[in-house]
Amino acid sequence: MSEEFDFGHGPVQAHRHPYGGGWVANTATVDLSAYVGANARVYDNAHVYDSARVYGNARVFGDTHVYDNARVYGNAKVYGNARVYDNARVFGNAQVHGKAQVFGNARVCGNDIWWLSGLEYSVTYTKLDDCLAIGCQRRTVAEWISYLDAPGRNRAPRLEAVLRGVFSDRLCPADVEE
Repeated sequence: MSEEFDFGHGPVQAHRHPYGGGWVANTATVDLSAYVGANARVYDNAHVYDSARVYGNARVFGDTHVYDNARVYGNAKVYGNARVYDNARVFGNAQVHGKAQVFGNARVCGNDIWWLSGLEYSVTYTKLDDCLAIGCQRRTVAEWISYLDAPGRNRAPRLEAVLRGVFSDRLCPADVEE
């Protein structure tokens, strides 16, 4: 049975998912085989299917797809055109968005991973191994900082500003522009 529910931008037609009882906007698609817990929300044009589970206070919205055996839980948010699939887990206060993809056995939690939009390439950071992937290149944060500091490098000013802002605690005070 459809009724109105406010996902934060005014009431829209929605219903409680039969498997878990969470709110699902009528514009979203959630398979009967998927689970949406009582406090979880799926809205906009999001898709949750297969054996995927969204629970806790998690939010899945935009044109996102969560599928296979993926889990989104805690206070996590998955939005934009993001994809979470295979056995991936997104939890804690993590946010996965833009065109980010989390798959395989990846675990994204707390603030352990970021997808920085507005750059030429997607940028992801994993706290577990202190690595930063920019486009298809993956290095430790220390290696990226050394790369940026190397003489004669053709620098990408916006990317450098983001890296120096995010990792300012790793740089010597003299290296941080004020």
